[in-house]
Amino acid sequence: MPVVMFGGAAQGSRPSVPLTPTPQFSDEDLAILDDIERISRGEDASLDTEKVKPARMVASLIRLLIRKGVIQEGEFLEELAQK
Repeated sequence: MPVVMFGGAAQGSRPSVPLTPTPQFSDEDLAILDDIERISRGEDASLDTEKVKPARMVASLIRLLIRKGVIQEGEFLEELAQK
């Protein structure tokens, strides 16, 4: 079995596949994401904003899609991180 050693030209080279960018969330966004997580566990939301109400519907839909195997949780998170 051949052994491949990385070094020389491979050092310092950039990956051929672009890395997923880290999303930038505001404190309000993070609070809403926390509420969505609470809702996905069947708990009540702690925020009472207009943004949480549609988020409840989206969270329910995402949970259903993941539970039915239509999408993978990792796929959803990757898509969410894209701009």
